[in-house]
Order: sequence, then C-alpha cells, then structure tokens
Amino acid sequence: MTRRAHVFGLSARTPVGLSAKSAAAAVRAGVSGVTSHPTFLDANGDALPAALDRLLAPSALGVGRLGVLAAHALRDVLATIPLPLLDTQYVRISLSMPELRPGFGSSEKLALIEDVVRRVPINRPSILKASPHSGHAGGLCALHDAAGDIQRGSDEIWVVGGVESYFDVLTMNWLHASRQLHSHRSRSGFIPGEAAAFVALASDEVLRRFGLSSFATIRGGSAEIERNSIKSDSVNDGRALADVVHGAAASLRLPDEAPDTVYCDINGERFRSEEWGMALLKKGSIQRRAGYVAPADCWGDVGAASGPLFCALAAQSWERCYAAGPRALLWAGSESGLRAATVLEASPYSSRRTS
Repeated sequence: MTRRAHVFGLSARTPVGLSAKSAAAAVRAGVSGVTSHPTFLDANGDALPAALDRLLAPSALGVGRLGVLAAHALRDVLATIPLPLLDTQYVRISLSMPELRPGFGSSEKLALIEDVVRRVPINRPSILKASPHSGHAGGLCALHDAAGDIQRGSDEIWVVGGVESYFDVLTMNWLHASRQLHSHRSRSGFIPGEAAAFVALASDEVLRRFGLSSFATIRGGSAEIERNSIKSDSVNDGRALADVVHGAAASLRLPDEAPDTVYCDINGERFRSEEWGMALLKKGSIQRRAGYVAPADCWGDVGAASGPLFCALAAQSWERCYAAGPRALLWAGSESGLRAATVLEASPYSSRRTS
C-alpha cells in the first residue's frame, strides 16, 4: 500500500489574517484587505488598489518586506514540529519565491534566503532551500515533490512554503507598464497583494511516532508547462491546465470521489478565467459542484504564496466543519507557463470529520 503524505502543520500571514485560522475565517466571511496604496499611483495620478500587510510600513520594499512575511510564517509552522526533530537531518524546508522580474532577480533570491535565515532561529540554516519552482504554481509543485518523496518511503518532514509581495518600485512600474494592475487604465488587471504561508508534511509513521495530528492527505498532484503564456501572441486553449487538473485527480474514483471545492488563483486578469473555461471545455469538469473559491478578492493576488494558502483554506474548512465535502482541488498558474494542481482529502485522523 502506498504511504500517505499528511499535512500536519499550517501557517499563514496575509492582509486579512496573521495565521491560517484567522486568514481562512476572513476569506470565508468575505473580508477584504484591499485598500488604496499610499504611494503607488496610476497614470491618472490616482492611488492604485492594493492588499497590504497591516503591520508593515508602506515604505518597506523588496527583499526586506518579503523576508518579514516569510520569517513570520516559517516560525509559526516550525512550532508545530517536535523539538527533537528540528535540529536533525530529517527536516527539509523549501521556499517558493516570485518569478524573476524587474525588482526580483537572482541576487534577490539569494538575499531573501539569507534574510529569512537571519530572522528565524534555525540551528541548521542549510535545511532552508529555495524551491526550483516559482510563481503562482510554485508552491503546489513543491508540495507535489514533497508528497512524492514521502510516499516513496522517506521519513523526512517536509516544510513547503511560498512568499510574495509585489511592492517594489521596479516591480510595480513593470506591472503598470504591462497593464496588469487593476486601474482606470486596465479593468482586467489584478490587485497586488502580499502573503506568506507554509505547510508541514510527514508520513503516517512519523505522525504516529511523535503523536502528531493530521489535517489532510495529498491524494494527487500534477504539473505541466503551458507554452502559450500571458505575454505571448499565441492562443492559450487551456490544454495544459486541463491536463494537470485531470492528472492530479487520477487516483480518485470518479464520480464518487469528485472534489467538492475548487481553490484557484483567478484574480481579475481575463486570461486566467478564460483559461479555466477553456480547460473545462477540453476535458470537462471533475468537480462535484460548479464554481470555485478565488480568494484574490480578499487578499489580492498572492503569487508564490497561493498554493500553501489554498491548503490552509481547505484544511481549515474541514477542521471547522463548514466544508462542502471531504476533497478539494487546488490549481494555479505561473506567468511563465508553469501550471500545477493538487487534490487534498480530509484526513481520517482529523479530530473533526466532514460528512
């Protein structure tokens, strides 16, 4: 029997909540963290809408801002890991970051890892690595990699996370010039946000050995490259997204085990909603109920933090007994073309069960 990869730890820092519990509660209630940015303006001189972390000064920009977000979420999730394990070779931490862009290049990636290590008391700093996957889909890809390692027999604890903040002068100018920001100039743009989140994963054996509780299990994951990206002249027919969604659900016994809820990174950009529509036309829907949860309405676009945050939303819906059912489909697409999907299932070990 294939070993299961369990989600036993969650953390989050978002514009609507500073923990997985509070952020999920805010999204469920439809609380919006969107406000007017005090310094970034559109072409008409009007303040751009933004979802800002309430504890960070707007003047803080770039790597320093990302580091505070990531360190906060990492500290919280490490608190769920038994102390005897933290200083051993059995813990691995993978951080998904923004895609390379103006304001965030290779040097900023290195600087961000160093900044997080300075802020978080890790006795073995080398356990924190930058994930090879970046952007919106990066966290789900890293989650799939970690789950696969555990399912193949690893007794390591994986801590998989993502961090995003668009609030850097070069980045915001680039997005504005590309007409990707929501404003009078571009109604189909997105509202920039910022967040960080982590998910801790382990096998059944590790959970039993250390008395840990499970929120959810990973039922499947898939990733693929969409060649017709947002800034290309080619038409995106949704094939890659359709493939990864159906790939992630390959182990499900459909229709009996169809996902009950879909969490995704649709954010106001027309290409994202159109791609989802095309994906459904390509291969049809596998979900039990139509519709999706797109929390960008609450916390803005959170880029590389998307996947881990979707895990938190699904897990909290089961923990708090308001989920539509025991399975959830998570999907996201990076601007460079990476598409990823994951299926989560409420854990049989959870203290609160769904119907």
